[in-house]
Amino acid sequence: WSGNAPEFFSVPIGSNLISSPTADDLKRRVAAIDAQTKESVRAYDYAIEYAGQYGKILQRVAAGDLPVVEHCTAGKDRTGVFSAILLTALGVPRDTVVQDYMLSNQFLLAPEAINGTAADLQLAFGLPEPPDLATVKTIMTSKPETLAATLDKIDRTYGSFANYLRHAVKLSDADLAKIRLHLLQP
Repeated sequence: WSGNAPEFFSVPIGSNLISSPTADDLKRRVAAIDAQTKESVRAYDYAIEYAGQYGKILQRVAAGDLPVVEHCTAGKDRTGVFSAILLTALGVPRDTVVQDYMLSNQFLLAPEAINGTAADLQLAFGLPEPPDLATVKTIMTSKPETLAATLDKIDRTYGSFANYLRHAVKLSDADLAKIRLHLLQP
């Protein structure tokens, strides 16, 4: 590596399920996911509730603090929302953003990944045995309607994605131009 030394930049968004794990926490998480699946799609509220936090990351990108690696506990929810915000800010069509989000399923739902996640959950929650694989799949599945609902909620709340970037994420037109300059090929 010939660039600058990596810098760890923590931007807390939402809660971390694994931070104070119990078996009951896992059961509540699965019940909430099942309820969302059965009743209706709940948009990720992260995009609106933590817009300022996402803005901190995007300000770093605008300043040229690259490359950037993003992550969260599972690597699909908060990370997926950030990726969707970034891709949309870059002008990527919404259908493509949602398709990109769905790529998580190829990796997170692979049998070896599901088995590994089950073992991780057993350890994190102190369970006597790994959770059943159907439960793990429920937790790890990314659904296109969830991300689409998130982006729709942003549009309804702010009138447009551009307004969301300006007023909630706090990016100026100059910031957006810098992000595009750093990340898009001419």
